[in-house]
Amino acid sequence: MLPDTAYGDSLDIVADGNKITMTAKVKINSWLGFGWGPDMDETSLIEWSAGATASDTDRYATQLFALSEGYPGTITPSCYTTTSEDSGDGFIVFTSTRPLDCGDAVYVVPLDTESDWIFAWNDDAGADLSYHAD
Repeated sequence: MLPDTAYGDSLDIVADGNKITMTAKVKINSWLGFGWGPDMDETSLIEWSAGATASDTDRYATQLFALSEGYPGTITPSCYTTTSEDSGDGFIVFTSTRPLDCGDAVYVVPLDTESDWIFAWNDDAGADLSYHAD
């Protein structure tokens, strides 16, 4: 579990059989990103955007893949299934589920093996994903 950041965001990851369930708590009007790897080089990512309105176009999860350092590209269709709900305390709680193996060459989640993870979040610039170096 990613401990609450200074902004209050958190992430919990649970493996169950052949799937992974991720529960992300994201401050409204911000985003939180997670990557299965040590850096932005050939890393599978997911980003949760917690917009100010309750529409699907304002609150969503995006599956991404970074080929090298820099802004990652979107993967469609996503192998994540995501729901969201307003927690009533200024945060949106996203629940995203994916199989361990999405059936493509993107990323197979290893179990019982140490793995590196990366995180990024933006609390100031709104819910639209921005390159965190900007």
